[in-house]
Amino acid sequence: MSRADPRPDRWQEAFRACEREAETLAAGRSSGSFNRAPTEGAWSVGQCLDHLLEAGQPLVALLETALAAAPAAAPGAEPRLGLRDRLFVWAVQPHHWLTMPSPGAYRPSDETLDPERTLRAFAALQDDLAACADAAAGRDWSAVRVASPASRFVRLSAGGWLEGTLQHQRRHLRQARRAREAAGG
Repeated sequence: MSRADPRPDRWQEAFRACEREAETLAAGRSSGSFNRAPTEGAWSVGQCLDHLLEAGQPLVALLETALAAAPAAAPGAEPRLGLRDRLFVWAVQPHHWLTMPSPGAYRPSDETLDPERTLRAFAALQDDLAACADAAAGRDWSAVRVASPASRFVRLSAGGWLEGTLQHQRRHLRQARRAREAAGG
């Protein structure tokens, strides 16, 4: 299991790197190739990005509220990921053998996705996540719990969601890279 590095400055840069990766994956793609799945049942580049939007957008407002209520971090103390946070991050990270079905609310669209519109929405999501990371700086983000938009039974710290969202994005961007390669570049 890779070690998470839960620091707000790292999250900000990592979300920007995911944005650049998405731009690279969509660059020069026609609507057809953006929406073409490499095999039956697999997701296209567009569907991978759409899934990340479906999972990330509902979480942002919850994180903003939780981080605004988070106490200031104690001087010299660094917040840490709890056990549930680490298990979630482990489950969603890239290169992981564990596959999980997406909850219905997070399933990507079967409709034709517009590459430019999808990319703009993904860039806006990255702006929002980077702002959440900025709001986490100097706060004890481990002290506030946020329920999953998909299941009230899944509760993680605000930092757990930020790290988990980052790893989840990396996982599906890797999947989108494979979809693009299978489609010929």
